[in-house]
Amino acid sequence: MMGGGQGMMGGGPGMMGGGGGMMGGSWDTAGYLDSLKSQIKITAKQGPAWNEYADTVSGVGQQMQALHQSVFDSVATASWQERRDMMNRMFQTRQQSTTGR
Repeated sequence: MMGGGQGMMGGGPGMMGGGGGMMGGSWDTAGYLDSLKSQIKITAKQGPAWNEYADTVSGVGQQMQALHQSVFDSVATASWQERRDMMNRMFQTRQQSTTGR
């Protein structure tokens, strides 16, 4: 998925790597998409479809970062019951978004 030895759980700027991502800082979505666009050689004709894809990826990334920050901020002071309820709501929301309901 990512070149240069970087991956979702590798030592680079992957999702859980030491350099950034969900658990280690910020994720450079724009930089990643620019690199990917260059690697797969998007043509001018493919540009509009690529831009739609890149906008979607960026929007979802922003939503996820906001969600993770919200969870991080909430968990520190939440009781066990509140944490469980929060996780159940997250799972339900995720299920609804993947099934289109």
